[in-house]
Amino acid sequence: MEELHESLEDVLLFALDDLPGEDFKRFKHKLSFSYLEEKDPIPWSKLKNAHTLDVLRLLLEAYGEQGAQDATIKVLRAINMRDSASRLQKWKYDELGLDRAAVLSKEKHLNTRLQMELQETLWPGDLCPLLLLGLSYAYLDQALVNHTHTPLSPLD
Repeated sequence: MEELHESLEDVLLFALDDLPGEDFKRFKHKLSFSYLEEKDPIPWSKLKNAHTLDVLRLLLEAYGEQGAQDATIKVLRAINMRDSASRLQKWKYDELGLDRAAVLSKEKHLNTRLQMELQETLWPGDLCPLLLLGLSYAYLDQALVNHTHTPLSPLD
């Protein structure tokens, strides 16, 4: 018997259908705020009375496939639906052919390396203002890769 391959749209729809009434309302409310830095949020006026298929269509139109998946995972985590977010994340890893444990191990290693690099290269007062400005750890990590290991000058 041939195995059915789930599309991203199917998986996103399952995740949305899995949300009970109040959680689905909370999902739509959170989605009306920007969850992808480079994209505008979906207006609440479009989400307010939308059903699951409508929300799926709005997600795909606003963010594209990959962005819709990323935004859905972020919003599910934000409304404390971590099981649904984990299932969607697992599907993403499986679809990409990645070993989840290896990815998490690499992420932990990178976070540890970043912390060590920050301690070695930044003055103690430099990190907090950078994080307050909203610079992500990934951005800081990339900056450190290109950094000459000379401590940054203190901010005035």
